[in-house]
Amino acid sequence: MNLEHLDDETIVLEPRTLDSAIVSIDMRSDRLIYDYDLLVEAFMRDNDWDISTAADWVNYNVCGSYIENGPIIAYSMIVDDEIDELMRLL
Repeated sequence: MNLEHLDDETIVLEPRTLDSAIVSIDMRSDRLIYDYDLLVEAFMRDNDWDISTAADWVNYNVCGSYIENGPIIAYSMIVDDEIDELMRLL
């Protein structure tokens, strides 16, 4: 996704390898929208973490942080079969 046209005050998560988790831009507020699952996958990939460690880190350090005009985190809806699979992985 091309981020060059963003406002200078738009908050972009670091490291920039997390750009792979950007799914859209809220054009009204000029806030980036990150996919939660893709953030977890990025932290797993970048840090060689398991899913539980990466999810805990994202939940505490990204989702649990208040940043005025910060990025929006989008959560996908999952079905029962996917919940069973996730629980098996934990």
